Amino acid sequence: MVMPEIFDAYDEFGNKLGIDLIRGNKVPKGLYNFVVEIYTLNQNCECLVTLRDEKKYYPHYWEITAGAVLKGETPIEAAKRELFEETGLDVSKEQLKELFIEKHESCFIYGYINRIDSLKHPIRLQIDETIDYRYIPINEMLEFTKRKDFVPTCALRFNRYFSKITKLYPTLTND
Repeated sequence: MVMPEIFDAYDEFGNKLGIDLIRGNKVPKGLYNFVVEIYTLNQNCECLVTLRDEKKYYPHYWEITAGAVLKGETPIEAAKRELFEETGLDVSKEQLKELFIEKHESCFIYGYINRIDSLKHPIRLQIDETIDYRYIPINEMLEFTKRKDFVPTCALRFNRYFSKITKLYPTLTND
């Protein structure tokens, strides 16, 4: 039997409350869980996107690597874990740079960005999570996120933080 994923509950200020939340159950009003989103850029100034499995919410949609912060984890630990689980990329915490923190109705989303050499770090997809991947040139990502098969919330955040990404890595738009 598969154990349900358990998350820590937080208040509106991001303080841990000592209450457990369970995946699949509605988050009670006034409580929040943490979610991470990880933007991975390669040496060619391309952004990694993965195609969601058919059994997932938004089946066969493209997305940025993301996932929930599990009970006892910090957001950066979850980002490192999710990136490894979904793509096989094993990056250090130091490689993950905080890009944003957003508060939503029932969660805080922590966005991270990292750079890798995709020639040295091949992608290994996670069964039942991701079924394909692509590296999209950063200058084409804004257009790619407009596709009908791109997770809408990921698209909104990418578009919102695109200028911050290019400021963090100015060579992305000058190459």
